[in-house]
Amino acid sequence: MSMLLTLACQPKPVVVPGYFTAQRPANAPPTCEETLACYARCEPLVEECMMRCDQCGVSRDVARARAVSNCAAIKGCTDPVCTEQQCAPELAACQARHVGGPPVMDTFCPKP
Repeated sequence: MSMLLTLACQPKPVVVPGYFTAQRPANAPPTCEETLACYARCEPLVEECMMRCDQCGVSRDVARARAVSNCAAIKGCTDPVCTEQQCAPELAACQARHVGGPPVMDTFCPKP
């Protein structure tokens, strides 16, 4: 029993200051939220336009953006309020900050 209490009282690991507040590099690939914003600019919203938005993204963020878009389509959402209400788990996953090294952007993907 005393060993269990000792393990529970271990200090938390030290986090490098600024890790979670560090600014994204200018040449970083689009985030999930930026990919969703690109989808919103598609007129009309067709697969070809969405694929252009996906082209420069990282597969993890593209998959999460697609999950939000698919959820909104299934729920019949046509505005952000509906999407926020009906697709909250998908939006939360999209907005989550991901820990890890920065993905490498393909050279053929120019930033706007």
